[in-house]
Amino acid sequence: MEIVTQRLITALNNMGLPNLDAKVYAALVYLNSVGAKELIDFVEISKPSVYDSLQKLEERGLVVKNSYKPSIYTAVSPNLAIEIINREYDQAKEVALEELQHLIQSQKIKEENDAIWTVFGERNIRPKIREMIHSAEDYIICLMGERYIPLFEDLEIFAPLTLYIVSNDPDISSRVEEKLGKSNTSVTSIPISEIVKGMPHSTKKEQSPELMDISNLFEIIIDDKETLSIPPIRTNKLTGLHSSIDLMLYVAIDRMEMISGLAIHTPGKKKRK
Repeated sequence: MEIVTQRLITALNNMGLPNLDAKVYAALVYLNSVGAKELIDFVEISKPSVYDSLQKLEERGLVVKNSYKPSIYTAVSPNLAIEIINREYDQAKEVALEELQHLIQSQKIKEENDAIWTVFGERNIRPKIREMIHSAEDYIICLMGERYIPLFEDLEIFAPLTLYIVSNDPDISSRVEEKLGKSNTSVTSIPISEIVKGMPHSTKKEQSPELMDISNLFEIIIDDKETLSIPPIRTNKLTGLHSSIDLMLYVAIDRMEMISGLAIHTPGKKKRK
């Protein structure tokens, strides 16, 4: 069965066709119309497994069996097969999203001492940030390095957005506002030197460029619900602290004000104590 490549089987797997079903369907496309015995000899899979796969493929509309004895099996055209698989995927996606949203609405409220999470690595941090931004309803306030600007692009943002971007580029505010194209967006640039002055340091060593990387700085507050913070340190792997505890929200506001030297106003319902 070397003519049926693993590349093809993997692609069909990724589209939602189980491994055995993918092999049987691909074999039928190559063999055209064949009986079960010839198919079994070709795929070198046990007889019960092949018959089981044929039945599943037939039920999904990917294989047609004639009424003659012995039965002859024919694969539907690849274009029709992909259309059927995509339709099933779209339907499954809608059901899964609906059920998962139901779980979110019904989820138990965690105790506050369980609501602090560490998010490791850029691969995990970036989708988490985008999820937070997209889910915001009342407001988004964010202090960040330039590297995070793409996280706000090509994303539906429903809440008013206030961005403080750490950059020495005097035109970055207008460019970002134009790029995002939202009337309820405010973008302010803060020179790097101002941020460095506002950073708390216990020793002069901590001010060393070898330890600090202002471009990694990220502080965001979403509604009155959650915050995520990434420290401005030089590292090979970003680490963020995510929390929904009231105290952590107040701490995040204080930290943003201390670093930026600006008065951060949160338009949400909760007021800082």
